[in-house]
This record gives sequence, structure tokens and C-alpha cells, in this order.
Amino acid sequence: YSLNLSNHRARIVVLGAPRVGKTSILRRYLWDGFVEEYQPTSEDFLRKMFHIRGETYQIDVLDASGERSFPAKRRLSILTGDIFLLVFTLDDRSSFEEVCALRTEILAAKTKLLKPTRPGQSARVPTVVCANKVDLSPAERVLSRAEVLRSLGEDCAYFETSAKDRTNLEEVFEALAKRGGLPTETSPSQHRKVSIRDLNTTNSLPNVQKLCNCGSQSNVKYIFLK
Repeated sequence: YSLNLSNHRARIVVLGAPRVGKTSILRRYLWDGFVEEYQPTSEDFLRKMFHIRGETYQIDVLDASGERSFPAKRRLSILTGDIFLLVFTLDDRSSFEEVCALRTEILAAKTKLLKPTRPGQSARVPTVVCANKVDLSPAERVLSRAEVLRSLGEDCAYFETSAKDRTNLEEVFEALAKRGGLPTETSPSQHRKVSIRDLNTTNSLPNVQKLCNCGSQSNVKYIFLK
């Protein structure tokens, strides 16, 4: 499946249970920062603009944590999303069960709208599943890789990560780009090789947090690749 980017635009929707590290992963994606303290997230929206080989790409990232109790709002985010990042944590089985339910909901909603690449095939929704906190000790984990893959299927883009020490995060971001048909230059490892300019349209944004609420002024990162 190759994303049909209208005017090179794509929306990444991030979903998962509370306290699984969604916002920490996004901080790594955007600013390469990590904060130990947990801060509950309602709904955050961020836009990144890339200028790659003369073409402009707009990537919107929606952290839809606040929609957990609002099924209708979550469904709207799913319907308007192009690429999905689902996050759970290896020390919380219920967070994995929630990801499985979200994945089923996304597939049911999106496959009706997407066209398959070949006749007779089902449309594939660009989705990456991330098991966070791989830095935990074996005694703290309640899920094994084999158990997860039995539920998700071997063809699922699945990564065990740590937002704290960056384990496998680059692979997650690259998979999001590839599955969504985006240029590989949109992955963070490429950001460090180019000049970056930030345009913050809010004055209260700290260095690594806070993303702005959807519908309000936005934090826009412009990245120019030569």
C-alpha cells in the first residue's frame, strides 16, 4: 500500500493507553528529548514541514490520548488519519489488549475507504505497533515478543522500544515513513544532517513540551534538506 499524499500531506495518529510513553516517543521524534515525570496528555497536535529536493511535505502528528473516553471523536481521528502509531508497554497487559482493539477498529474503519493495490487483495492500512519500555528488567515484563506476534501476526510492523534510551526508535520512525510512502528524509536521523528552523506560534512552549491543543495555534518545525 502506498499512501496517496494530496499535495504531499500526511497525518500520523498516535493511539494507546495512558502512561505507555506516547508523548515521550513524540518528544524523541521532534526534539530528541526525554522527561522522567509523567504528565497526562489530553490531545496534542503538531505539524512538521519538510522541504526535500524542491518539494514541500507537511506531516501532522496527532497524539489522540484524550479521545480514549470519546469513541465518536476517536473514530473521526481514525477516519482522517493516514498513518497510525499504536503504543503499549511491556509491563501492562491491558495496554496491549487496548492496542489490539484499536488496531481492529482502525482496520474496520479504514479498509472501507482505501483501495487495494491489486484486485482481490485487501487494502493495507499503514500501521506501526510499538512496545515501549524494553529497558525494563525481565522480571518487570508481563509480555513476550512471541506472545505479541501471535496476536498481531508476523506481517505486523512491530518494534520493542525505549523512549528513555532511544532503543529502536529510529527503526519505528523509518517504518512509519516507509509504510506511509513518505521520503526517508523525514525520519529523525536525517534531521541532524540538515539545518533546522523552528517557528513557534505560541510563546509558552518549553524546549521539549508542550505540544499545542488541536485547533489552537500550532508548533511548526521547518526542516530544509538540500
